[in-house]
Amino acid sequence: MYFKNMRAISGNVMDYTKKVFEYFSNNDAHHHIIITPHAPPVEKSSHGIEVAMENIWDDTDIRDTVLGLKNYGEETALSPGNPKTLELGLSETFCLSISGVGRFRVSYLTQRGSLSFSMKRIPFVVESCTDLHVDASLVESTLEVLCDNNGGIVAVFGPLAEANSRLVYALIKRINSRQRRIIHILERELMFLMRHDNSIIIQRELGTDCTSLNEGIRESLTMNPDIIFAGDLLVTDKIPALERAAETGTSIILSVVANDKEAFLHLLKSICGDHYAVFGRRIREVIEVRSQTDGKLSATLAAKTK
Repeated sequence: MYFKNMRAISGNVMDYTKKVFEYFSNNDAHHHIIITPHAPPVEKSSHGIEVAMENIWDDTDIRDTVLGLKNYGEETALSPGNPKTLELGLSETFCLSISGVGRFRVSYLTQRGSLSFSMKRIPFVVESCTDLHVDASLVESTLEVLCDNNGGIVAVFGPLAEANSRLVYALIKRINSRQRRIIHILERELMFLMRHDNSIIIQRELGTDCTSLNEGIRESLTMNPDIIFAGDLLVTDKIPALERAAETGTSIILSVVANDKEAFLHLLKSICGDHYAVFGRRIREVIEVRSQTDGKLSATLAAKTK
């Protein structure tokens, strides 16, 4: 049982952390809880929110629980034998795995001096391109670029990082099921967990597995990947290793949060700096992604080059 792996922390910390673990372990459908002071925990879904636990949590309950979750995730002990003291900042996101249950992302923030936090299950089930209603011709042309031994860059942009990642993971899922490739995924927060099929999947999360996208890409090149997915690029990212990866013939997928093509190009130019002219010539497809009201995606080819 996973509780055997937990350290004895103190008082109610263990009790509230156990309640959260039990909530997710008792039902695979439990996906995303949000807990705020002086209100019952709620489960968030596409249908809205509903009460997840009947009890009302106060400031101390929440702070103790976040400390307990962070302690469990970092595999440290708050005990005389190992007197490491964990501290909470104004906000943070971290991940933890519960044996036999799954991997979770915990995010907390401060509101008027109190903490609120959410805990979200990172799913294993990746949607297919068919599930998302993505145009078959766009899928095939994109896969042709990604599986080309000459490499190239596919850039995906849209207003929501989640929608971008859903499309990219669907494409990777198709490759994983049909091709023998080494695929390296780098994200600030992993959207899905992927199992190996015909391909080998390596997933790394910023802040947990590497300090930056540039470091992650540079390190990935030691394994000679066929495809690299760099998710959720920011204007502050400086990624010289990206150009080197493109020069090796690796196929690269970039995800950028941008509301339109002009904003996407502005962000890409800021990231690439003086290297943009050379780097831009390696971009073979630009795909715009939008979420639909029914949860499906709209993906259109914004640009294609030879």
